[in-house]
Amino acid sequence: MRGVLDANVVVSVLLFGGVPGTILTAWTSGAFTLIVSPPVLDEYRRVGRELARGRAPRDAALGALLALVESTPR
Repeated sequence: MRGVLDANVVVSVLLFGGVPGTILTAWTSGAFTLIVSPPVLDEYRRVGRELARGRAPRDAALGALLALVESTPR
C-alpha cells in the first residue's frame, strides 16, 4: 500500500503523538510506502517551521523527522 501524508499529520507527530504517531510508526515499520514529492516536502518544511518556531526541542525533532522523510525513495 502507498500513501501521501498531509503536512498536518506529519507535524502533529511532533506535537501530539497519538494517531499521527501511530501512522508514522506504521510507515517506518513498512506497513505502507510513503510517497513524497518536492512540493510535499516543501509543505512539510513550511508547516513544521511555523509550528516549531521558538521551540528548540521541536525544531530539532522536526529536523530529524524531515531527514527521515527526505530519505524516502522517490
